[in-house]
Amino acid sequence: MTEASKFLANAEAGAKEQAKAARNGTSKYKDNTTTRQFPPGMEWDILQADAVVLLGLTNALQESYMGFVKCLFVLTCRCSPFTSR
Repeated sequence: MTEASKFLANAEAGAKEQAKAARNGTSKYKDNTTTRQFPPGMEWDILQADAVVLLGLTNALQESYMGFVKCLFVLTCRCSPFTSR
């Protein structure tokens, strides 16, 4: 569980960095299409949200009260861009 949490945290950080680079136009993964249906970096935001959900689940699977609290905190704070208001 510790190793999985470490890898998921690295994946989340990498996706966040790539999303920021895509929004600034400095990403090494260039999109050659002229029209876009979604804003730049959305695919990285989705990958980041997946990493956050999986990280929350690994915290919950540690079967401690602190793991459940971390899971709830991570899911409510970091997935807020995908909630409808």
